[in-house]
Amino acid sequence: MLPILLEWIAWLQDGHVHWFLLAGGVILILIDYYFRTDAPAHFAYFAFGLVVFFVANLSLVPSIVAGLATWILLAILHRTIFYKYLHNTGPKAGASGSTDVATPVQPS
Repeated sequence: MLPILLEWIAWLQDGHVHWFLLAGGVILILIDYYFRTDAPAHFAYFAFGLVVFFVANLSLVPSIVAGLATWILLAILHRTIFYKYLHNTGPKAGASGSTDVATPVQPS
């Protein structure tokens, strides 16, 4: 099973999968600005972790660790820094204690 997995990973590294993942991640970050949920950003962070996994010229386990570390680091940065810049539709659901997402937010 492991040799087949390693052959599949080598095939993905030779292709252009990482460029599609990178472009998809950037697009997801850009469209996250218009949603009240953080799901597109977190899918993008996972895609960036996969890019690091595929691009790192390490063996299997260190590549997995590098990809997971990238994903976790981006998720932590999102929660601490990026969160306030990646939305423009008012408070996200549950952020202000209210779960009513149908009420439009009035600009101040």
